[in-house]
Amino acid sequence: MTDTDRDHLPDEFEDGLGTDPQHRDTDGDGLSDSRELRFGSDPRDADSDGDGLRDGREVFLGTDPMDADTDDDGADDRVETRAGTLSNLDQDHDGQADWLEERDRGRAADDMAQIDGTAVDSDGDGLSDVVETFFTHTDPNNPDTDLDGTQDGTEVWQDHTDPRMVNEGTDHAWRAGHDDYVDGVGEDPGVYIED
Repeated sequence: MTDTDRDHLPDEFEDGLGTDPQHRDTDGDGLSDSRELRFGSDPRDADSDGDGLRDGREVFLGTDPMDADTDDDGADDRVETRAGTLSNLDQDHDGQADWLEERDRGRAADDMAQIDGTAVDSDGDGLSDVVETFFTHTDPNNPDTDLDGTQDGTEVWQDHTDPRMVNEGTDHAWRAGHDDYVDGVGEDPGVYIED
């Protein structure tokens, strides 16, 4: 498989995620696309949790790029890094932030569960809940996050399209006037695709 930008993600896979296969760091936040996937941050958003700190800076500081308040004390990470009041990031004092240890353990368990066929896939779309939460950033309770008529797993593994947005010319998009799509939480909220 081709990996043009040498970020350890094949170009086809990057096409499916919506990242740029020509650039190691699609969003320019200081983390390569593959490292963002390890940390659970969005490789297309420089500030995944919206706390005012770029994802690369958060990882450097030990804060979670997917949690605006890593230590859960009511103050966001940016305010606390400026004030020097961040606490409880490494309670076992092993040199690795607790949030990252937890995420790595969850992924390792999910990898094993996928191998033996017991991975939790709440919406049955072919992507485990862990993969959807921390890797593709799709809805683990909706098999078709972008409501385009193609399941998320099919988009990632077969079509190599982004399951978070309708991909013109490649998805089986719902047409204007189609209002009977039911995803388990109610009728189609009105996503219309023009020809």
